[in-house]
Amino acid sequence: MTSFRTSPVWFAVACLAGAEIGQFFGAPLDARTTMPALWPPTGMLVGALILGGAPALRILPFVSLAVMFVSMAIHGRSMALGAVYCAMATVDACLVAWVVRRSIKGSFTMHRVGDILVLIVAAALVPVASGAIASTLLSLSRDVT
Repeated sequence: MTSFRTSPVWFAVACLAGAEIGQFFGAPLDARTTMPALWPPTGMLVGALILGGAPALRILPFVSLAVMFVSMAIHGRSMALGAVYCAMATVDACLVAWVVRRSIKGSFTMHRVGDILVLIVAAALVPVASGAIASTLLSLSRDVT
């Protein structure tokens, strides 16, 4: 698989721009709390990890996580909820990239239908699974309190 190098600084700038765009798409959680429903930094991280391979995996998830958390803090989001949201988005991106890189033999390209289908399926199923886990944990935590 080919490797594409991404500068952590430029990646951080792109993630911050994406996070700021994502802040406009808030979904209400309750009467006073909203969280972004569309989160571009996750997609950026998936792409960077698919194309960057092992070298990107060493630093880019941490850069993305830090930038997302800073964006949440700047916009006055709940710190605990923001940290969980950012961690889930980062883990989801890493899992999607891992599934894509493991499923495709050779280099990933948008010219092959099979590569695109693997990306679509992974990008759909991983967040659904993590969302189901998160909603189950939230409902259990509300029942306990």
